[in-house]
Amino acid sequence: MNTVTPLAKAEGLEVRNYDANKHEAIDAMLKNFPGGTIVVCGHSNTIPWTVNYLTGKEEFKNFDDGDYDNVLIVEVIEKGRGKVVWLEYEKFQGNANLE
Repeated sequence: MNTVTPLAKAEGLEVRNYDANKHEAIDAMLKNFPGGTIVVCGHSNTIPWTVNYLTGKEEFKNFDDGDYDNVLIVEVIEKGRGKVVWLEYEKFQGNANLE
């Protein structure tokens, strides 16, 4: 939760926990926030699974435990269909205008 707390505070949002690697948890997010933006933070063995589930592809394998530089932006058209932009934090930190 510490990872997303600064963003949540800046945007006046609540941080909610979810059950990683569970279809039901991801389905509930999609149902509760249709067409919305959701920030999902997880670990090296949960985020790839979540992205694969959202896109319907087995494209991402677990990251190394010490790998903290991955930012995956997923645009979900519908569950099982989506697009992914994969950024590496170190490469874009301070070099991107995200506004």
